[in-house]
Amino acid sequence: MTVRERLVAFRLAPDGRPRPDAPFGRGPLAARVLRGAIVGAAAVVSRAPVGVVTPLAAVGGTIDDPETLRVKVKAARAAD
Repeated sequence: MTVRERLVAFRLAPDGRPRPDAPFGRGPLAARVLRGAIVGAAAVVSRAPVGVVTPLAAVGGTIDDPETLRVKVKAARAAD
């Protein structure tokens, strides 16, 4: 199977039909890419030590609020 054939297959929904009316970033290909990103991230983080994962989770959860981030990282360090 060539790369082009595989890409065409990825663009089909699980029922085997195309979804040309799906908005950009919400079609079958986007869903498969998101699934791969989630599985990959889970595989990497599951092997990391807790001291690394906890601050990363705090950053990801509060990336838009630096003050909350500072408080959560401080609390995570105190818990260890």
